[in-house]
Amino acid sequence: MAYCPGVVRNYLIALVIFATFPTASKAFSQESFSGIEYANFKRDEYSYLNITNIASELVDDDIECGFACLEISSCFSYNLAAIPDINGKLLCELLPSDKYNNSEKFVASQLFNHFSIRSPCSSGPCMNNGKCVSLYQDNSYVCVCKRGFTGKNCQMDINECRSNPCLNNGTCTDLVDGFNCSCTPGFAGNRCQTGQWLEYSPQWCGGYRRKIQRGGGITEQECKKRCAGCAAIEYWSGPTKHCYECLDHTKRKPYTNTHDGAYPPHVFIRQ
Repeated sequence: MAYCPGVVRNYLIALVIFATFPTASKAFSQESFSGIEYANFKRDEYSYLNITNIASELVDDDIECGFACLEISSCFSYNLAAIPDINGKLLCELLPSDKYNNSEKFVASQLFNHFSIRSPCSSGPCMNNGKCVSLYQDNSYVCVCKRGFTGKNCQMDINECRSNPCLNNGTCTDLVDGFNCSCTPGFAGNRCQTGQWLEYSPQWCGGYRRKIQRGGGITEQECKKRCAGCAAIEYWSGPTKHCYECLDHTKRKPYTNTHDGAYPPHVFIRQ
């Protein structure tokens, strides 16, 4: 997100009906019972919040634009032209939200300055790229955390290993929004959920103790994938390449015919 965040000055803008003025403990307040409304705006030079405005008008200066915003209860920020028109007026765009709730639409601009009500989000309390949502009337905020983080300020990494996702005595390492399993010998998969293959070569299961899966050029990986539910497979890695399900691997035996076009055969037994 490209923008100029430099703050040049702040204005305490108020519509005062009575002579007395309370201490402004909040960035924004509308107190209709006392006839007083006030807001503390922060200026971002050469910046523009590109959202649909609720009203626009020509004004003499930024204070007049601020008063116009304050008079509309749904106005939380405004864009003000950086360069006056031929009549010396500045375009004032009154906006229904702020840059904190629309950070992806807050952009650099040589034509405008942006003014937002000073927000509880101004200090950037949300960590780990969390999004800060201002609660102006409560002078508070809520952080919307990225996946993998939690806490009021998104300061805590969620421990994905807490649920013990690694099977078969695998060791879990917590990552941001994920985990990694280090499997014990004989197991594989992202959760150590599958047994690995033990290889015996050159051996075969025998012509009547196997069932064809595919022939004619299948790779070893394709054979294992095709027969993922098999307890054992017989794979021939020679030029013609064949894949079989081994129906009884306990009867496997050596194969010595080296002139066979598919030689050598391998028996893989899942652990």
